[in-house]
Amino acid sequence: MNPAATTSSRSLRAELVDVLSPLGLEWAEVTRGPGDAGRLARELAEAGAAVVVTLGGDGTAADVAGALAGGPVAMAPMPGGNANVFGRALGKEGRLLPRHS
Repeated sequence: MNPAATTSSRSLRAELVDVLSPLGLEWAEVTRGPGDAGRLARELAEAGAAVVVTLGGDGTAADVAGALAGGPVAMAPMPGGNANVFGRALGKEGRLLPRHS
């Protein structure tokens, strides 16, 4: 999860963890700077993750996609940036989690 992404609020990150926990979420990592998402994705793949879910913008998605390319670990990008071109290219426009009031 990229905390600096445009729409990646603390509450959205917590909501994502709440939604994914019953589905087997084992790790929830937060990036600290450029390139960190790719490093974390590689570490999680090596630790046995079957799927790496991202919450961030296009940079986060690109870092993780590059780190996982050609391997057995799937990627599930959640749009958290401003443009979310990566998600739109996959047909996943807008928010994937409903806003709670």
